[in-house]
Amino acid sequence: MTPELQALARRAVACKGWRWVPGMQSEADWLPDLGSPATMGCLLALVREAWSEPLGSVYYLVTMVEDPGWYAEFGDSEELYDTEAEALVAALEAAS
Repeated sequence: MTPELQALARRAVACKGWRWVPGMQSEADWLPDLGSPATMGCLLALVREAWSEPLGSVYYLVTMVEDPGWYAEFGDSEELYDTEAEALVAALEAAS
């Protein structure tokens, strides 16, 4: 796992809304593998639960004004992130 993903994984497990969900993959030090599609799907489910928004989503946004990036549609945040994992972890943090 890259140092960036490892740092994101540590941020994720520190969140109030974090818990291990069946299907998640783990890496060294029992950190969630944010490179795993199954783990990312579970993380999305945790974010939806934390925000009580069952239809909330994360998507890649391209605009004419800003550089493209990942956007998590939860709360009032309008920030774009470099990766899908970063957007989801930020949304989980903001829900705490």
